[in-house]
Amino acid sequence: MKRNFGLVLAVAAMMAGCGETNVVENPPPRSGGATASATESAAASKSFDDSASKVMQSLPAELAGYLRSLNAPVNLDLGRVLGLPGSGASSAAVEAPGGGVSLQATETRLTRGSWDCTTGSCVRTDSDDYLVRWRTAQGQTAELLLDWNGSTSGTASATVLGHYSASNEALFEAPTKLIGHIKVNNAVVASLNRTTVFPDSRCVTGRKVLDMPDQLKATAFLDKAGAGRLVEVRNLEWNIGSNLTTKGDMVLKGGGETVNLSWDVTTGGTVVRARCGNFASILATNMRALASLGNLKKTFALGFEATEFRRDPLHIAFSKGSVQFDGKTAEFRGVLDDANRNCILGENLSLSFAGGETNLEQYLIAHHAAKPCSR
Repeated sequence: MKRNFGLVLAVAAMMAGCGETNVVENPPPRSGGATASATESAAASKSFDDSASKVMQSLPAELAGYLRSLNAPVNLDLGRVLGLPGSGASSAAVEAPGGGVSLQATETRLTRGSWDCTTGSCVRTDSDDYLVRWRTAQGQTAELLLDWNGSTSGTASATVLGHYSASNEALFEAPTKLIGHIKVNNAVVASLNRTTVFPDSRCVTGRKVLDMPDQLKATAFLDKAGAGRLVEVRNLEWNIGSNLTTKGDMVLKGGGETVNLSWDVTTGGTVVRARCGNFASILATNMRALASLGNLKKTFALGFEATEFRRDPLHIAFSKGSVQFDGKTAEFRGVLDDANRNCILGENLSLSFAGGETNLEQYLIAHHAAKPCSR
């Protein structure tokens, strides 16, 4: 999560750089007037970059050790269950206390049952959910619930069977509405509410592709005693319709730092799916993006419009873009590429500062220690 200019442009590459060539003619507008200097921008960016680096270095370990800190008799990948970006797709398979998931030759079902482990040994009873109760090291009663069909919160939504994009031989059961919580002495310390619409498989009749969803909406939080709220996903949305839209609003904590991220990105174009219906690329024609990044000291407002996309080599044209912080503004426009093939993007992307103009490549070399490569 280094360099705020690089981050906003990476968002464009991630969302639109996977398709074939698409060009929309739209001349860049004239600059509205930059008021931040390059030095101010670099210093402010470093403040956020340092915070984000500490959070991203420490948060995975915090999540991995979360249930261990509660003395839970089971473990699971909380990042994937919570649906945090970058955690990977998951059918949310979890282990049973004292054993693994229910495996069949070609089909993996979600683990179901209710285990009472409060007396030291775990006694199982039948349940359509996944429920485990135990005692923490401090003697408190703790509870982990994963309601696979969301029946504990309104109307139930049936699970589906599907395959991952890499293979259509093995099928996995996946929730379309997942409600979850962790309680300690009846106080909710973690909560999850996630709904997902998966695309139909073109290779296995009546099944889904557990890949990039057609729709996703999630909220979640995770508190830790003595550390406060580690994760708060206020909103996470993804929708493939006439446009591809994604929205998010989350706060992450770790390493003594707190960062907040929010975004609203709309991409016009066509989503291309591969042979089995799994996501392949986006044939993008335009993009509008707004984002906010911040720590406890600085907040950045990012915005851009892009109108021209090519994948290989990378070529993204920005008709206009800006970064705002501390009441000041820096602007950018032009083409994000590596035309001189020195491994630093941006020689054709102009950056406007109060002291004049430079390009992204020069800015990264001067202020972020970027080094060219030799090919």
